[in-house]
Amino acid sequence: MKKLLIAIVTVATFGCATLKEEAMTPIAMSFSDGAYGSCKLTNKRGAWLALLPTTIDIIKSDDDLKYDCETKDGRKAFGSIPSTMGAKIIASAV
Repeated sequence: MKKLLIAIVTVATFGCATLKEEAMTPIAMSFSDGAYGSCKLTNKRGAWLALLPTTIDIIKSDDDLKYDCETKDGRKAFGSIPSTMGAKIIASAV
């Protein structure tokens, strides 16, 4: 019985380790027409400046990632990217 319990605890420990996610997530960003420009990205964990097109590592957060972008010729875009962290945290707790 002890060996079975040790085996179950060992498997459960390794199983939980695979649920761990990295703190950073890469985000590929570009303007749809291929223009060059820059974006200010913010969430409650930090702020970043990206020169587009690029791939940038962002610290994951449970709130939305807000972006404020401008092309070199002055066109602007702003909005937010919804976070799915909250749902992942709840799912991993079940």
